[in-house]
Amino acid sequence: YSFRAERRRKKALHAADTIVAVSGFTARLIQSKYGVASGRIKLIPNGVDLNKFNKAAAKLDTGAMALPPAGYVFAFGRLVARKGFDKLLEAWPLVLAAVPDAQLVIGGVGPLANSLYQTIADERLTNSVSMLGWVKSEVLPAVYAGARVFAMPNRTLHDGDTEGFGLVLLEAAAMGVPSVSGKAGGATEAVVDGETGLFVDGENKQEIADAIIKLLQDTPLRERLATGALKHAQANGWSGKTQEFLSVFESR
Repeated sequence: YSFRAERRRKKALHAADTIVAVSGFTARLIQSKYGVASGRIKLIPNGVDLNKFNKAAAKLDTGAMALPPAGYVFAFGRLVARKGFDKLLEAWPLVLAAVPDAQLVIGGVGPLANSLYQTIADERLTNSVSMLGWVKSEVLPAVYAGARVFAMPNRTLHDGDTEGFGLVLLEAAAMGVPSVSGKAGGATEAVVDGETGLFVDGENKQEIADAIIKLLQDTPLRERLATGALKHAQANGWSGKTQEFLSVFESR
């Protein structure tokens, strides 16, 4: 199945007039893995919906969703290995040792869900970790807004599976929340290290914990990164990306 899928993907890529890549990482992968000439690839990094993810204007209503008081660490996305939820839970006891009242909120569904629930039970983390499951689109901005830190310590797996971009990092930024991000795949293009968030090795639980602790304890740093994150997101709204897409069609 994998071989057939790859063959069809390569055929489709070579048949396309122009290929739009969401990150430089993805563009380079298309060139190296599928042999597509760089001149046929247009780089347009993902944008964020600034009307929806707008802390000043959004209706910040979490509905009936039970959340800790504002100030938690939020992690959100499909519950798959490359996004690092498992490593985040491994790091969490280290965070609690330094910040005993810290709270972690994980949103999303996916194949790792049962394993994550089991880890929370085994490590006795039920008092400090909440699993939200599916998060409705209309309440997602409010969940982001209640966080002090967004965490996605993503990594590249042995089979090469990795993040192509990491849109959730940009969504968090649009709500004024700095991120702790893995330095793998295209996620490195959604976060500016030291300006909108902090990069970590997604395989290293101590590094993940240290970055989260630093942002929870160092208020001036967190606020500076939050300001940088918001500025970065506002420069990457969908209105601007739409114009970039239109320019691709107009040039054909």
